[in-house]
Amino acid sequence: MPALVEGTAPGNLDFSGSKGGTRAALFPTVFSSFPTFLAVGQSLEDTGVRAYKGAAPALLANKVLLEAALNIHSVEARHASRLRSLRRGTTGPGPTVPITPTPKSWVSGDEGGGAAPPTTAPIYGPGTPAASFPGEANVTQGGMSLTGIPALAALNLPAAAFSEAFDEPLDTATVANIALTFIVGNTF
Repeated sequence: MPALVEGTAPGNLDFSGSKGGTRAALFPTVFSSFPTFLAVGQSLEDTGVRAYKGAAPALLANKVLLEAALNIHSVEARHASRLRSLRRGTTGPGPTVPITPTPKSWVSGDEGGGAAPPTTAPIYGPGTPAASFPGEANVTQGGMSLTGIPALAALNLPAAAFSEAFDEPLDTATVANIALTFIVGNTF
């Protein structure tokens, strides 16, 4: 069995983003730096949340597959939430150090481009087409801007509060491009 290189996993996965050493690693310390490990994990889990939500409409005709996908979506969301809490509560390498107040455990806006902007920005940005797959900073639901509803506007909530209330779907092509960051070669 070949020895693992830093950032690689068995099979055709490379969590360093170096595509098996064929390019400079995006996350060269993924397995030696706890904050980097959490950042990559969050990126993958956030992609999963959006991917499963994006796939749901195609599964409407098959209730068994739809139920399974929605169950996986909720688990991905819990994983992403926990990773985000760990990341926002970590002050450096090693064990996490709780901070006060408790950090947000949900996506806020476009997450500043994620763990390694611009590489991870597509995880939080719009998909294709953007009208069907808006980015995570979206504040419009059901065709109505939540910031424009008078009763909500009177609360003086920041726009981020509205974007934080929803997971946005992501299209298959964008998900595949994100996944290819961590796959050796260009096929699944």
